[in-house]
Amino acid sequence: MAPSGVLLAVLLPAVVVGQQWFPTLEAIASGAIPPPKGMEGQAVGVFAALDSPDRVKGSIYTRSDISGAKGRVETAGDWGARARPEPSLPVQEEPAPQTHLHSRSPPKRQPGSGRVSVESVDAGAMREQVAEARQQLALNPHDPNLHAYLATQLQLLDLKSHSGGRLTREAKFHYEKALELGFNSDMETIYLNLGLLYQWTGDLTNAVTTLNRLLALPITPDRQAEALNHRADAYQNQGKFSEAVRDHRAAIAVAPTDPTAWASLVQVLKDHPETEGIPVDWKATVQAMTSALAQLDGSSGVGHVKLHFALFTANDKLKDVDSAWQHLLAANAIEFRRQVTDLNYYQSKAMSAAQLDQYITAFRPGAWPSGIGHSSAMPVFVVGMMRSGSTLLEQILASHSQVYGAGEDSVFGSLVDTIIGRIGAAVQSGSMQAFAEAVNQGANEVLSGMRGRIPVDSSSKVQKIIDKQLFNYKHLGLIHMLFPAAPIIHTTRNFMDVVFSIFKYNFNEGGLGWSFNLDELVEYYVAYMKIMNHWTTSLPYGRIFEFRYEELVANQEGITRRLLDYLGLPWEDSVLRFYATDRFVNTMSATQVRRPISSKAVGAWRRYDKFFTPVLEALDRKLHLEEVLGKPWDVDGLATGSLQSESSRVQVGAEGSGVGSTIGGS
Repeated sequence: MAPSGVLLAVLLPAVVVGQQWFPTLEAIASGAIPPPKGMEGQAVGVFAALDSPDRVKGSIYTRSDISGAKGRVETAGDWGARARPEPSLPVQEEPAPQTHLHSRSPPKRQPGSGRVSVESVDAGAMREQVAEARQQLALNPHDPNLHAYLATQLQLLDLKSHSGGRLTREAKFHYEKALELGFNSDMETIYLNLGLLYQWTGDLTNAVTTLNRLLALPITPDRQAEALNHRADAYQNQGKFSEAVRDHRAAIAVAPTDPTAWASLVQVLKDHPETEGIPVDWKATVQAMTSALAQLDGSSGVGHVKLHFALFTANDKLKDVDSAWQHLLAANAIEFRRQVTDLNYYQSKAMSAAQLDQYITAFRPGAWPSGIGHSSAMPVFVVGMMRSGSTLLEQILASHSQVYGAGEDSVFGSLVDTIIGRIGAAVQSGSMQAFAEAVNQGANEVLSGMRGRIPVDSSSKVQKIIDKQLFNYKHLGLIHMLFPAAPIIHTTRNFMDVVFSIFKYNFNEGGLGWSFNLDELVEYYVAYMKIMNHWTTSLPYGRIFEFRYEELVANQEGITRRLLDYLGLPWEDSVLRFYATDRFVNTMSATQVRRPISSKAVGAWRRYDKFFTPVLEALDRKLHLEEVLGKPWDVDGLATGSLQSESSRVQVGAEGSGVGSTIGGS
């Protein structure tokens, strides 16, 4: 039997751009793929996907300090001399710390800014630089400068694209090799970047040790604040919240207007108010942050966004919902303007929507031939929307001795484009054998990469590896094809609580601009819900485990036992004490999973219902939600019930959504 012709139409006309798969303009012109809605007859081109899962795990730096090197970059052999800023470009007064990067050639810069944008750097060019550096290092294996340069390029590339952990491990090796060979021309940068890498790979003890070495150097107050904030992050991931608060306060002492220090301090104190042994003085905190905000230059920089979000949190703790809401609106509005700068955003969104429709067309009942794919049940794919309880779920499961939580740096995500390309070629050949071989090869590569993530000292015990890249929800058809026996867990939560939760957090990663605008986010949610409904009705019955956050809160042990039964794992009491597990957590929920489960977050949106209700009613008129959801709805229905018709098997109901802010307090 030859592979499906529909599958051919979707998989064949594709190109790989960075870490994303895109239909080609030729495919659209040929009719194999429809043009994005609203763009019929226009030159479409290849656009970056709106829902690109790029996540910026942290920041990497050049030797230049934040206050004095806006936009500086360095070349491969120029570790010993400072690069000069480019005076022809206007300088943003509040540069984002992650944008000081080493690069062989100056990356593109954001319009109206002197800073280098991680999102704007071309991944293909970075791969070429990495390849060239490796060649040079092969000829000069004992050159510490080349080791340092290659490490930084690898770290930069890892910020740009998923590597499944490969690039971070390689970068760490070259940083350590550079130090071993006597690199000493820029210890400040090496220690900072290496400290961050240790954090990303979960080696928190070495992260603290390396940042201690940095803090022992004669560094500027701004760089000192940075190092203190990063060390606080490491302490936080070790569950040492008193030490984390101490470092954030020390950072504020040397840099009183530092937005990162204030934002991080407020987050820790919100989730762990007991850390200082005295009640948190939220009123004084609001006054101090308001003063810091007034001292920032301009009105729409990265620092303003961080402080507005932090002021929302502090005012919320004071139960001043009106002031809190205004700061929330300001934060989201500024960040949406920063991230969505031109028509490419809307073109990208249209193309992404077309991709989801193509997946629905290709992967329908009967699209999965039997007898292909890997039989392993070791990979566990966790998908859903942000703020739906996925980090808590992973922390619980990773507290089991036979489970390793690999987080969001997805091995599958790093290989998906290659796998799709191979399958597309096999489909074109018309050979079922070639098709099966392409599928099996992809599965073997993913499984090998996931096994490579497991620490050596626990590799013999691990039976399950968690891939928590939530945006893999759009690839569930391919995941089922590769691993028909691998568990898939869909995290869901009260719709309105997720709306509120995304609204109040600063998701400043590239590709998430939609999360800062209510209209954009609800449209995104509707598209997500549409394809999740498709997977639930098209995949074999019971294939997806529906995990509801509220059910876990109400019955922690019962739901946890159901999860372990689904995964085929024996019971261990440690899963109930997940908050004591020492592991790196790199999401917005990092402080929250360090405490026992609480019901405080259930229904939290209702404090702000006077703002949300008219907004949702306006969105209903715009998006015709009743048609999409399949049943009449009201705010309470959205908040408490399933968003699906009664006949649907999936309970996509109260799960994720997120919010931005253009509607304001309407």
